[in-house]
Amino acid sequence: MPNYKHSLLTLAIAAAGFSCSISAEEANQQLAQQEEQVSAGSNTSKTREEVEVIEVKGFSSSLIKSLNDKRFADTVVESISADDLGSLPDVSMADALTRLPGISAVRTGGQASEINIRGMAGGFVFSTLNGREQVSTSGQRNIEFDQYPSELISSASVYKSPKVSLIEGGVAGTVELKTASPLKAKEMHNFTVNARGMMNDRADEIPGGQETGDRFSFSYQGKFLEDTLGVALGFARLYQPSVSTQFVGLAYNKQADVDGIDEASPNELISEGFEMQHRGGEETRNGYMTAIEWIPSDKLTVKADAFLSKFDTEAFARGFRVKLEGDSAAIGNPVINDNIVIGGTFNRKTNGYTRVELVNDDNTDNDEVKSFGFNVDFDATDALTLNFDLSHSSADSVFKNGLLWALVAEDATVPNPVLDGNVSISYLLNGLNLPDVGFNQEGAFTDIDRVMVSKYGIYPYINSDEVNAYKLDAKYELDNSVLSSFEAGVRYSEREYTNDRQVFEYGSDGSFLTSQPPLRLTDDMVEVVDFSGNFSHFPSYLAIDLNKALNAWFPQGIPQPVQTWGTGNTGVLESQRVSGGPDSAWSVLQSGEVYEDVMAAYVMANLDTEVFSIPVTGNIGVRMVETKQYATDLTDVGGDPTLGAQNITDEAGLVNTRYKPGIIGQTYRDYLPQMNLNFALTDSDQLRFAAAKVMSRPPIDRLASNTSYTINPLTGQVDGSSANSPFLKPFYATQYDISYEKYFTETDGAFVAAVFYKDIESFINTFTITDFDFAAAGFPIPDYVPGTEPGNPDGLPPVSTTPGDYSTAVNNDKGGYIRGAEIAYTQVFKFLPSFWQGLGFSGSYSYTESEIQQQVSLGAQTIDITLPGLSKNVMTATLFWEYEGFETRISGRYRDNFVSEQVAVEAQTVNFDGEMVIDYQASYQINDNFGVLFQVNNLTDEPTKSYFGNEANTGTIQFFGRQYFVGANYTF
Repeated sequence: MPNYKHSLLTLAIAAAGFSCSISAEEANQQLAQQEEQVSAGSNTSKTREEVEVIEVKGFSSSLIKSLNDKRFADTVVESISADDLGSLPDVSMADALTRLPGISAVRTGGQASEINIRGMAGGFVFSTLNGREQVSTSGQRNIEFDQYPSELISSASVYKSPKVSLIEGGVAGTVELKTASPLKAKEMHNFTVNARGMMNDRADEIPGGQETGDRFSFSYQGKFLEDTLGVALGFARLYQPSVSTQFVGLAYNKQADVDGIDEASPNELISEGFEMQHRGGEETRNGYMTAIEWIPSDKLTVKADAFLSKFDTEAFARGFRVKLEGDSAAIGNPVINDNIVIGGTFNRKTNGYTRVELVNDDNTDNDEVKSFGFNVDFDATDALTLNFDLSHSSADSVFKNGLLWALVAEDATVPNPVLDGNVSISYLLNGLNLPDVGFNQEGAFTDIDRVMVSKYGIYPYINSDEVNAYKLDAKYELDNSVLSSFEAGVRYSEREYTNDRQVFEYGSDGSFLTSQPPLRLTDDMVEVVDFSGNFSHFPSYLAIDLNKALNAWFPQGIPQPVQTWGTGNTGVLESQRVSGGPDSAWSVLQSGEVYEDVMAAYVMANLDTEVFSIPVTGNIGVRMVETKQYATDLTDVGGDPTLGAQNITDEAGLVNTRYKPGIIGQTYRDYLPQMNLNFALTDSDQLRFAAAKVMSRPPIDRLASNTSYTINPLTGQVDGSSANSPFLKPFYATQYDISYEKYFTETDGAFVAAVFYKDIESFINTFTITDFDFAAAGFPIPDYVPGTEPGNPDGLPPVSTTPGDYSTAVNNDKGGYIRGAEIAYTQVFKFLPSFWQGLGFSGSYSYTESEIQQQVSLGAQTIDITLPGLSKNVMTATLFWEYEGFETRISGRYRDNFVSEQVAVEAQTVNFDGEMVIDYQASYQINDNFGVLFQVNNLTDEPTKSYFGNEANTGTIQFFGRQYFVGANYTF
């Protein structure tokens, strides 16, 4: 039977022929009547071309376009159109995606950098660019969205239910980003320039903080040779300050009998300490995009595209790091809440290490992402289409964290200065508000005759990750009353991840060494800094110019970090070993490579039929995935050559004889059946049902084989980890989705309600064993901390090594459910009087719950936490108004408390408090080519707040400031 597909022009003419005010729904009805005159039958389903009639401008058009994408998709999907992304100056794609139902963000440095979908953390989110797997600069599976300029992305979709033709990997969902397809552009040639200036209102509180930044982008799309050759080019630059003021409570990893009530009762848990800091820096991102599309014949389309993004960050932290060392301190007036010390006075003992460190940290992070693709689409016959795709994705990251410690001396002016051991620290946590603090050394913190630099350390992370993939898909159209087509495909990928660690350390963060003496400061190296605003009750301090200090400390040149065993490591050749030398074997053991080869194949049938006179479309299929994952390994065999021990030379030339090098890993196969069914109840109502088995592989860095240990140079505690292993298997789940969609007239909006259920079969559980005896387990642990052996040159008291924490991981097969519901409502109120017809609202609410509990260590105590990223309640709302070229909108996104990691001395698992982030934008289109805008992000200066299990145990309290944007765009 004939299948009439109405174009936009056809429907517009038809509508104009009847009434200038005819609605889209009425137009469809009249066109349907005309079709009946031509054909007595009708199709079981309507295609997008048959019903889409929208052509309006502004923010409302982007919302409706997104709804149309959702309406005509064959899976449960949310999307954002290019208009929407281009009209809001989102710093990252994560900011843009959080406007979709069920999606929330984790803010890092005030910016959304990771997205959570339906209560699941970013590690369960799989992302593609133009349908191709993307690697990350972080060593994770999920990409860092701030690496992708929104100006270079033409559309973004979030698949909440998969289909077998999509690459596997997203238990939470799959994010698909797309760059421009030039032959789909409306104009023959289009050139756009966008420029914006920005300002952060908290930057003046940060010493050395940058207040202003800018964004600039341009793009070109052109069609040539009678629309058979298309070219797209794009460039986007971002320069912005990054500032924040913060308090960070550290993990509760110490314990002591503080209350003295009963020796049989458990010891109280004591925090490692806390930080009070100003943080600042600059971020520069340059993104490039190009695409060439060619149609040499009606049957052949060839496309090549490339994407490149360089993101460079220079960041600093200035302030205090307070180390309580509660198990060796004299504690007075303790305040205890549920067996946890949240306040008191900590006094340093004679052989203790309670101290206040003045920290001046300088970090640099240079990240680069590349993506290249080549695609050929060929109509082999009228029914058979073949598609071949070749792709490469790579990511490189060099993160250097330079740390400078300073301590208070009794007198820094004397030839042999002595550390001031008279240390008294008083504090009282105040839940999610800033604590009260007091220091007996407060007057010395700004005195260069008392403060001396005691240690410098730098600990780089150097990562590279790349994947090459080859894919072949076939689609065969059928003339069938049940199946519209049949699809099959195969994909093969090879991925290689490399992680290298390096180290250089000089001095001590807890004492003054005679062999590595502290540095006397001069006036030109320092600046006195005061806290202000909510933080004004914190003491002032000396901010130290790191470069000037290092040049004075190392006049022959600043030493560079290397990957080394350390001259104090017991496995190093005796001729190279130095008594009291450093043991940095971790820098070698935590380095290595991971290899992952994946072969996948699928078959899928596309449905187009009727069930009880209800049109039904969708797909059903199965995907087979075979994974081979391996990692380089160093096994400690005690130096026995018969067991494979070899001489392993580090970057410093030190030779270790204890380890056997090798490659270990596993191969496994999975079958992933999936189904999507869409029931067209009426022309404007449809019901969806989806079911699938899904998987998310462990983060690529978790597949490394890098069992290692470290020795605390002050206390002698040995801590280690084998939480990474190539024998970890994926996170598996079986999921079900049901959604109801009610579409209003097509320029008006829609109401959507959905429920979902995920049956989690297994997940990776990381746990910690306390008081683990590393020496008894065969680790090469010395009797004393290197440098404190009897008779050491610094005269330090001998410190014996002691058992500590050992972290490991297993695949937990207990599982459980994640379930929830979502509602979304969007409407443009066209029925209002003309002045208000541009008024509209878009909002969503999601509720998610799970029975899964994971355990984390809080010192000697273990507490239950929810799955990382799970917020029970997530809401978004946007109120907008458009009139004769003027647009204004205010948007808010809320999520309640969730579990994630705070960044302190190291990543620590905490509970984050709920947050509401509000943004505002106004713009005016002066003419067809030129427009201006004003934007405020984080309108209420919403802070990030976290806690350890209970709000009384303060974690992070961090304020980022408001960001103001003023800009203009020009299109011709």
